[in-house]
Amino acid sequence: MLAYTLVAATAAVALPVEANGAELSPHRAFYELNLAEVRGFVTDVRGAFAVEWRHACEGYTSEQRLWFVGRTDDGGSFDYDVRFSTWESADNRQMRFAMRSFAGGRLVEEVRGSAELPADGGPGRAVYTEPGNFEMQLPAGTVFPSEHMARLIDHAKSGDRVVSVDLFDGAGAGDDALAKVTAVIGDPLEAKEQDTTLPRAWPMALAYHELVETEGLGTPVFELSFDLTADGVMRRALLDYGEFALDAELDQIEMLNQPVCE
Repeated sequence: MLAYTLVAATAAVALPVEANGAELSPHRAFYELNLAEVRGFVTDVRGAFAVEWRHACEGYTSEQRLWFVGRTDDGGSFDYDVRFSTWESADNRQMRFAMRSFAGGRLVEEVRGSAELPADGGPGRAVYTEPGNFEMQLPAGTVFPSEHMARLIDHAKSGDRVVSVDLFDGAGAGDDALAKVTAVIGDPLEAKEQDTTLPRAWPMALAYHELVETEGLGTPVFELSFDLTADGVMRRALLDYGEFALDAELDQIEMLNQPVCE
């Protein structure tokens, strides 16, 4: 579950071409990961996260890789290397996804499949080819990551404070890829004077809950906060797993060209 939520949460950087009329920017970004707070058995974490998002005319693609090594209070160590790629159609109805996770240099999980959502907002479905061949139903109103983040930007521009959706991100098998995500949006931040490539941004705090038929949401399985710009760049993030939290600081960014589409 840890590997899945690491990648799923940071899928926030995969965005559609337009949100509320604003053109969003294809880019390649690199983030440094460090332990933000020690609460349990983890004493140190060092790593990085890299993402490349591109507009592909008929859709958009995202390539992500997250890797880190950590130490525990009993002298042990652990490592993760997670690679995740997606393609989403421009109408936010079709999605293809693939994930591979490694520990100790060995492949421990592979997920591949596709998903589709109807235009009327009714139930959709996801079809997996790895692990094994199976299908799962997606509840009515489910959204994919790009539409989710576009909605967050739209709501932020409108001054809304709370947004809740059922999200399918493809970063896991079956129910691991489906969650109810509630976001709290703060007041807009001013762009840093020394970096004119990053426009207005909003602080956002997201809580991921298992999508189950119960009264009340209970304790989230994962929490994430980040500053997101109006053109779809994540400046920084805090990934909270309960036992420990990770800081993701933007280290390098390259803005990529928009394609010429007929």
